[in-house]
Amino acid sequence: MSNPEALQFSGSFPATDSHLGGRGAIGEVLLTKALPKQVKVGSPFEYVINIQNQTGTAVHQVIVRDEMSTNFSLMGANPAPKSSLSDVPAVWNLGSMVPNETRRIVVRGKATSGGPVTGCATVTYVPTVCSVVPAVEPKLAMTKTAPQAVMICDPIPVQFTVSNEGTGVARNVRIVDDLPQGMTTMDGQRRFMVNVGDIPAGESRAANITLRARNRGRYENTAFAQGDDGLEARASTTTTVSEPKLEITKDGPAKRYIGHNATYNIKVINRGDAVARDVIVEDTLLAGANFISASKGGRHAGNKVTWRVPELRPSYSATMSVTIKPTGASTMQQMATARAHCAAAVDARMQTRVEGIPAILLEVIDVEDPIEVGADVTYVITVTNQGSAPGTNISIIAQLEDTQRIVTTGGATTASRSPDGRTVTFSPLKYLAPKQRAKWEMKIKAVREGDVRMRVQMQSDQIGRPVIETEATTFYGEMTGADFPAP
Repeated sequence: MSNPEALQFSGSFPATDSHLGGRGAIGEVLLTKALPKQVKVGSPFEYVINIQNQTGTAVHQVIVRDEMSTNFSLMGANPAPKSSLSDVPAVWNLGSMVPNETRRIVVRGKATSGGPVTGCATVTYVPTVCSVVPAVEPKLAMTKTAPQAVMICDPIPVQFTVSNEGTGVARNVRIVDDLPQGMTTMDGQRRFMVNVGDIPAGESRAANITLRARNRGRYENTAFAQGDDGLEARASTTTTVSEPKLEITKDGPAKRYIGHNATYNIKVINRGDAVARDVIVEDTLLAGANFISASKGGRHAGNKVTWRVPELRPSYSATMSVTIKPTGASTMQQMATARAHCAAAVDARMQTRVEGIPAILLEVIDVEDPIEVGADVTYVITVTNQGSAPGTNISIIAQLEDTQRIVTTGGATTASRSPDGRTVTFSPLKYLAPKQRAKWEMKIKAVREGDVRMRVQMQSDQIGRPVIETEATTFYGEMTGADFPAP
């Protein structure tokens, strides 16, 4: 058998390129033929036909035809041709070839006469254009988390997670949350919306927002994730907002006298539905009063008394008291305040009128006793303000018995006498300050002997009933007619 090596013939046949919803094959099917350089008449020899699919896609109905000259006798082939060995041309039906596949046909025959042995091989095939269009179905799912319970002053953190649990890309996805009445974003908006963009299958996107509640209560909230082509998912949360609410009262005396202690009672109660923590109660001491004492836990510093209550549960109360001593007459506006974490500050006010007490003391004394008839005796009238408030319009009236005759008067104010000389009235003293005193003097002549009483009456704006004081003096001896004074 001759060696089919040196002499080769080749040809190529371009494929078609078409587009029918996909990418068609681009390239060619290469057909090559390898034969011996020469053969002997009557001696069998082989040659090889190679078919290579150089396209990027499969080709179908591949048919190879090989037509040899009349001086060639086909003895066999591998694979065998479709036609009989005597048919010209020989035909092979190779079926389909995948991209880059190579097929090999080995032909065996002999030259029957001298001269050139010629042959032409052809290949035909049906190019195929295949298309693949994925059918996808994106599907949105969303979770939303928020705290179940918060205090009214606490921020409410909310987290959203949107996932694409389907196939294909979910496009232009956005989160929309219309907030319930009484709940807003931190900048006061009632609607929260954020674009999270496209979400490929199997991926997720997250978003966060911080909310706040303006009132206590139970807030139910549903948010939506929306995308193109009607994609939607929703998720809901419920948050209960509670609030401590303080109430404070203060009571005490409506009236007090200077120098007398005044005690005030303060009560704080939690009217809310949450525990009030770090409750601070303060009572302000106004000028004109001295701090005396405070109930347990009260700390006095400067002009304030402060109590601290670690926590006050709903409907529970705490009480405290403070005692002060007023030092001057005034109307004191008393105020106590209470505040706590997450609770609005509250205050309680009351008014105490502080007054002084005039407490005017009246004293009447005779300078000497007994007195001989015909002699003079001096009576000293002293008014002392022992109280804490001034005395005003203090009037003095002296009543003489018939054994006495007025001689002279003097002192803090002027005097007038009644026609019978038995009554001496001093004009009112307009003002007498606390701890101050005023004096009047009367010189009286003893007319007859006896146990004599000097009666003095005092009246002022601050006392409802006159104060009466008497001074006893003994007159002795007889008075001659020449010494008896005219009334």
